[in-house]
Parts: sequence; structure tokens; C-alpha cells
Amino acid sequence: NVDLSKAHPLVKEKGGFGIECAVVSDEIKNQKWNLTSKWKKAQDTAGSKAIVKQTITGPHMLSRFSVNGREDLYKNDIELAFAYSNCIKDEIEQLQRAGCERIQLDEPVLTEAPHECTWAADVINDIVDTFPSLHFSLHICGGNAHRRRGYFGKYQDMIEGLKKLKVHELHLEHCTLHYNMLDVFDLYDYKGLLSFGVIDQRSDELEEIETIHQRINPVIEKFGADRIFLSSECGFGHVPIEITRAKLSRLVEAAKKY
Repeated sequence: NVDLSKAHPLVKEKGGFGIECAVVSDEIKNQKWNLTSKWKKAQDTAGSKAIVKQTITGPHMLSRFSVNGREDLYKNDIELAFAYSNCIKDEIEQLQRAGCERIQLDEPVLTEAPHECTWAADVINDIVDTFPSLHFSLHICGGNAHRRRGYFGKYQDMIEGLKKLKVHELHLEHCTLHYNMLDVFDLYDYKGLLSFGVIDQRSDELEEIETIHQRINPVIEKFGADRIFLSSECGFGHVPIEITRAKLSRLVEAAKKY
């Protein structure tokens, strides 16, 4: 059981999506997430047909979903995030030795606290700078656990942090937002790649090819075909496997027919 009276204010207000929050009772050390073996199994299964990236929960998310019981060690969320980033770097070092070339950091809670993107960018950049030969992407979504969007501040509200980021690729929600995702790129000269959602994993409905193409059109017009990746809005961790396969197959079909 989790004592929510000790939880981070974010968890008290929004709920933890069934995620048990870690209580920091001592120095944070790598708990051996064993990401390398998971990545290797996926890459071996894919063979030469695909380059498999490893997704990792980002340091901002980890700090915000922790109960800091040791403020004598970590006085705030920023110090907590840097402590978690050291664990992440340890895992990435092992992944790199195994041959992994692409890392995606997932940061869903930035949409709840867009102003924190400024310091979160510093923590993320520290990870990126440690591994100059790897390709890093950053996924910023609205939570989406159990196929429900938790929160969504606008990407524009994160602009100062986004300007600082050194990641090579952004992975943003697009097709189900209540505003135009592309508006954020009117605020700064983003030079990297963009992965964006053209199918909705929260819905069982299978998108039509034409619908997916309509969602692609404005993005490809702004970025060009050589700077974009097509994706779902978020992950399929809580989606039935049959629906997952159908939606991903439709995504591939839409890409081939574009």
C-alpha cells in the first residue's frame, strides 16, 4: 500500500495512475533496471529489419513521482532529478556497450508543470552530453496511462526549456490535441527531427488512411519528409495487443501510400 498523505502534491491532485511512488529513504543508486537485456531481445527479434531504440523514463518524471524523504540529501526536485540521471547514465552506458544507438527519454509530467521544463532541460542535457555518439529523442506527452490523458499544458508554455534542449529529436502529440502542435515551432528555430502522433492509442477506432494523411500534411509541409517520423500519440502499454497490431499496421500502410 502507498501512503498518499506522503505523496508528491502532483500525485495527490492528479492521481498516480496506479503507479506506486518510490519513497527516497537513502542515497539514490541504480536499482539495475536491466534495460540492456530487454533492448537486446527486441533488437535480436527485429534483426536487420529495424533499428530498435530504448525508451527510458526521464529524470523529471522520476523526481516528480518520488516522495522525497531525505531532503538532507536532495533538497528539491532538481537535485533529485540529477540523482536519477546518474542511474540513467549508468544504464545507457551498458546499452551503448551492447550496441544500442538510440535512446528515448519519456517526460509526461512536463505537460503538468511546463515551467519546470527549463530545469528539466539542464538535467536531460547532462545525459545527452555524456554520450556524444548516441541519438537522443525526448517524448513529451499528457500522461496517457490507462488510455486516459492526465494533463496537458501547451508545448508553447515550455518554450524556454525547449530552446535549451540538446536532443536530436522531439516526439510530440499532434492529432488529438486541443491546439495546434506546430505553433510551438513559430517561437524558435528548431533544427532537429520531429516524431509526431498520427494515430490515437487511446481509442479503439482504426483510423482511415486518408485521415492519417491529413494529419501528416501540415507537418511535412513545415518540416519536409527528411525530418519527420510518424508515430502514435503515445505508447501502447495499456492497449490490447490486437488493437495495437491493427493500428501499427495501418500506420505502416498509410506511410507507404503517402
